[in-house]
Amino acid sequence: MAQHALHHAAGLTPGQMSDWLHGHGAHGLAELPSAGLFRELAHYGHLNTGTAWKGNDLTDMVYLSCAGAYADVVVCERHMASPLAQGVRRLGAGATVFRRLRDAAPAIEEMLSTRPRTDGASQKPGGPTDT
Repeated sequence: MAQHALHHAAGLTPGQMSDWLHGHGAHGLAELPSAGLFRELAHYGHLNTGTAWKGNDLTDMVYLSCAGAYADVVVCERHMASPLAQGVRRLGAGATVFRRLRDAAPAIEEMLSTRPRTDGASQKPGGPTDT
């Protein structure tokens, strides 16, 4: 079932998906911005002799590398914020990284107020889309 969903989401037939995975898959996956951030986080943790790995660090690295590569704002624990922010800067990913939600909230509000609406609704406060 997962194979069907994967090739369907990619817009490929099962045969095309198989050919891509065997011929170009490793290179294509390595080019993903999230994979680059994951490598940055792993590299930082490996080289930093003061790193004390915790049980959930690998899981955090997987999800934070995706968030850092594709989201506008990421809020994470202190021990992951610095290496993630460094990786985002090095690779030119678009996320702004925060350690506290209260620090991220004004940045999110600013982004939302300056981002053009794509649904055709008014951006004025108190308009029909405010709840």
